[in-house]
Amino acid sequence: MRTALAAWLAATTIILAACGGSDGSSADSSSADSSSADASSVDGDQGRVIALLLSTAADSGIELDETCVNNTLGELSDDDAKAIADAGIDGQPEVSDEANEIGDRVFDECIDAESYLESQANALAGGDDTIDANCITAELADLTVNEIDDRLFETAFACSSDG
Repeated sequence: MRTALAAWLAATTIILAACGGSDGSSADSSSADSSSADASSVDGDQGRVIALLLSTAADSGIELDETCVNNTLGELSDDDAKAIADAGIDGQPEVSDEANEIGDRVFDECIDAESYLESQANALAGGDDTIDANCITAELADLTVNEIDDRLFETAFACSSDG
């Protein structure tokens, strides 16, 4: 389902845009400032990709392990990093299988599951007043990011007054 970091970035943005935008929470400005500083520890296009991911996640209320992000995305090849950075959030860059694997590792290992769940549940409920965000978070609590991702829409339907 997720084949690249860019796909995850785009999917998160599309979900939030389609469902009414941010969950309404704002990122702590000191953490946003430290995100920018941490991202600069990796230079070049890898640093641009890291900054893009940290910014997008913060805007979405999703917490990331910045050390994990830096270490993992720092492994991107120069060509893959440039393709992702140049494409930005809305692009569909052509990247290597290795970049796809790195994107999957970021998704699997660097995202805080609780903040991901809360962000996605609130985004879905914000776009549809028949969906109960509290129901979604209760049903999917204590799952991994991958498990949440796999069950999110099915659970949202079950937590809908139309379901």
